[in-house]
Amino acid sequence: MQLGDATRNTTVAVRNKDGSLRTDEEVEEELRGLIELARAAGLRCLLVVTDVSKTSLLAPSLETVLRLKERFGAVLDIMIDACQFRLSAATIRAYLAHDFMVAVTGSKFLAGPIFSGALLCPPPISERFRHRAVPAALADYCGKAEWPEGWVAREALPDRANFGLLLRWKAALFELERFVGIPEEKVIAVLSAFAGAVTIRLRSDAAFELLDSRPLDRSDLWGETSVLRWDEIPSIFSFYLCNPQHDGLLTATETADVYKGLAVEEGELAAVRLGQPVRCADFGDMPASALRICLSAPLIVAACESTEALAGLIAEAMTVLDRTADMAARQSGEPDVAPMRVASA
Repeated sequence: MQLGDATRNTTVAVRNKDGSLRTDEEVEEELRGLIELARAAGLRCLLVVTDVSKTSLLAPSLETVLRLKERFGAVLDIMIDACQFRLSAATIRAYLAHDFMVAVTGSKFLAGPIFSGALLCPPPISERFRHRAVPAALADYCGKAEWPEGWVAREALPDRANFGLLLRWKAALFELERFVGIPEEKVIAVLSAFAGAVTIRLRSDAAFELLDSRPLDRSDLWGETSVLRWDEIPSIFSFYLCNPQHDGLLTATETADVYKGLAVEEGELAAVRLGQPVRCADFGDMPASALRICLSAPLIVAACESTEALAGLIAEAMTVLDRTADMAARQSGEPDVAPMRVASA
């Protein structure tokens, strides 16, 4: 929410304290109340929509977002946080067609170097921003070449090239070009096989408990269609670690210890790796975190080469989960210690 040079930030939770998902109605009602208050105070609002989050959520739902945009019109801007870059070019174009800004990075799904980001602006937003000046202090962080030609903001920035940013994006775009060169039906086949195998394992193994999630529903962008797009298939799978000796979950601290222990044990960097713990719940005064197993664009490209390559990718994911379950058992199985446990969600 912004008025002049003053910016006020607020967050809206999409999960309950126990990690379960809040309903769309609850989230929309809270957002609507905040925007109403801002409008009454003469504030302009920016709603940041995550597509997708670290735990594979699209939140708030696009149905909610479009309804809010229709209700509040010009007082509300929308930015899609697509920094995971787990979405297709068609989806990005659809967001821009709705006059939503889209933020992307090359370091997550594309597995490029960190600190490679970009903001895509639709024409109406670009036209508005091109006349806005920026604080002189921004000159310490970027130069003219990082802003579009014709924008007033360039006038306050030094005329220097950011070769580090260029090289980081060069590496990320190399991976993107390889990925988009694969026929979509092959990508869908790999994603579907991997998602099926990992989901079955996480649901059937007592060492794990799947984190509450929902389908990646972007139907409000397209209308009704029977076409399956690759970015509708999840590529992040989040789960709690369970204590085999007690009916409960490992705490956030214990989960972090398991993650660190696995990192120390890996002599070689595995292609399939766990994402660091994400704080997702509080059971009483005991916080709980989820680990994540993720697919990247390079892994998908490699798995598309042959049936054997896909089988090898899935086998490696199972090995990672085997090691995780074993480490969790060791973490919670100290015979002389009776650590506190949290109740299962």
